[in-house]
Amino acid sequence: MTNINSPIRVLCVDDSSEIHALIRLGLRDSRFDIVGVSFNGSDALDLLGSLEVDIVLLDIFMPIITGVEALPLVRAKCPHAAIFMLTSVSERSVVLECRDKGANGFIIKNSESLLHLSDRVSVLYKRYLRKDSTVTDVAPIHSSEQ
Repeated sequence: MTNINSPIRVLCVDDSSEIHALIRLGLRDSRFDIVGVSFNGSDALDLLGSLEVDIVLLDIFMPIITGVEALPLVRAKCPHAAIFMLTSVSERSVVLECRDKGANGFIIKNSESLLHLSDRVSVLYKRYLRKDSTVTDVAPIHSSEQ
């Protein structure tokens, strides 16, 4: 875990370069440092062997290894990192499966929520640090929540 004065280190895992760009834009403030990007779960697992991260933003639906499949492997490699699932759908069964596999929160992928991502991630990360996120964050975060 990063110290209090250091930026929060983030790994972004999504199969869309457009989403990567929106995430970079949404996390552009000094609280965050995007230390890596990956386009699928397999590459993310390789990257995690050489990166120290505080947060993993993990897309649910990707090629090669989906976020749902990668989630327990990411959790095993980074037991102290917060894992927030990126999704464009909020199907309850998928949300519950991700929660059961170790997800700490959910972020809806749309341009509005991604442009305000630093606020969403900050709220979720504070909940994670208090150790209450896996209990209460079953529903996706919408742009109107803070």
